[in-house]
Amino acid sequence: MGKRGKYFTDEEFACKCGCGKADVSSDLVNRLDQLREDIGRPITIASGFRCDKHNASEGGVSGSAHTLGLAVDIKISSGQERFEVLAKVLRGFLFKRIGVAKTFIHVDIDESKPQTVVWTY
Repeated sequence: MGKRGKYFTDEEFACKCGCGKADVSSDLVNRLDQLREDIGRPITIASGFRCDKHNASEGGVSGSAHTLGLAVDIKISSGQERFEVLAKVLRGFLFKRIGVAKTFIHVDIDESKPQTVVWTY
């Protein structure tokens, strides 16, 4: 298990299908490290890198930023935590693509897709 950035491990970003791929962008990891510092406590990666097969099984779209190593879903357990993460993400445009769900917040740095957007699941 290798260290990834300041606060994370390869295992946290690895595809959940068991293939073990964890090819995430160093820029993404740096931004997540900054988010972790801004929040002042650990954050849990619910979904990191996804191989094409796993992405399809999760209902992910073709060309998903997860399959490119440019996205993660951050686990959220309460409305207060959701607010805290969103407030820190939006401050200074740490991420410009944000998806909000009941149990996670998706953040990505895929510049090939529309920027400064927030969507819901």
